[in-house]
Amino acid sequence: PRPIPKENRTAMVAIAIGIPVVLAIIVALAYLSFGAEARIQGFINQAEEEAALAQAAGGISEEARAHWEAALGHASAAITLRPGEPAATTMQAQARTALDLLDGISRLQPAQLWDFGPGTLPRQLLVHGQMIFVLDPAGGWVARLTLNPTGDGVVEREGESVLVQTGQLIGEGEVADLVDLAWVGPGGERQTSGLLILEEGGALVSYDPAWVDEGGAARLGRSFLGTPPASPRAVGSFGDRFYVLDSEAGQIWRYEPRGNTYPERPDRYFVTPPPRSLADARDMAIDGNIYILYHDGTILKFLQGEQQLDFDVRGLPDDIVEPVALAVDPDGGSDVIYVADRGNRRVLVLELDGAFRAQFRADDAFDALEALAVDQAAGRLYVVSGGRLYAASLP
Repeated sequence: PRPIPKENRTAMVAIAIGIPVVLAIIVALAYLSFGAEARIQGFINQAEEEAALAQAAGGISEEARAHWEAALGHASAAITLRPGEPAATTMQAQARTALDLLDGISRLQPAQLWDFGPGTLPRQLLVHGQMIFVLDPAGGWVARLTLNPTGDGVVEREGESVLVQTGQLIGEGEVADLVDLAWVGPGGERQTSGLLILEEGGALVSYDPAWVDEGGAARLGRSFLGTPPASPRAVGSFGDRFYVLDSEAGQIWRYEPRGNTYPERPDRYFVTPPPRSLADARDMAIDGNIYILYHDGTILKFLQGEQQLDFDVRGLPDDIVEPVALAVDPDGGSDVIYVADRGNRRVLVLELDGAFRAQFRADDAFDALEALAVDQAAGRLYVVSGGRLYAASLP
């Protein structure tokens, strides 16, 4: 016979305690697993029930909206618990599509063309043919990019990016702070089309891409407006005429060309003061009519200095929160007006009488809208958002 082994009380206590702890963990994990599965299935069932109620209420109708919103919430909750869950993902897409139709939402898939980096002030954007110009008032530069034939990419050319910058010597003077830019066409005494960049103080930098110096670099000119605006906020053009919105003077100045410069005193666009002060005007767009965008989202339409009272912004799904830019077809062929609403991360599409037509959304690409331009002929929309330049096909 062998002697009885010596008892290890510490080990025995540890085993006695460990067995129920392990069992408790196993039970808890099983409970959580089965519980999570039950919760996921519960959310999916609730989403399907709400979708059925929405269909019974008319499918795509205002009566069905609350049910589609509830279905979207339940499906999203299921996806939070299990990302990629097939049934919940399908239900989420169905509910989102129905709500998009109710709210007139078209979801775009923009292509990123360029990254200018973050800035402290919103940029300005101009598109003419295959050329894109971006002005950064805080950085003090204007960049030029060339689109590829399909318009969804940029052709990189050495030395092409920065066209003009503050402090640059052009002619006999240095470029001052930059305000805004516009493309003007030929007509009257103006023989060629070209880019005009307005400086603080009333100087104009001009650029005609058809002219280059002996080394192939851009040939720039610099002239002065006949009467400089007191506080220029935005510029525009129609044909050969150059327009400056002067917030301090409460006026839009219309300059007629003499050759390719604008040395004469401007005409007043408004014979009588406009119905609302221009002090809080945010942007201006011209297609024969002049549209003025204000910081609170108000848009006014004028023709020959007279307010068009038949224009009324209406039918929006929700208010404009933070408008930053306005765009129309610069060739006068507009059938809609585009408004960049940074606060709601969207681009609104309005009829020429102000009625809501649609809204464009593009996930992260519209998170920090700064500037907006449209090429109606090519069917493309361009935005600068968060320092990045994007292009998207118009639906």
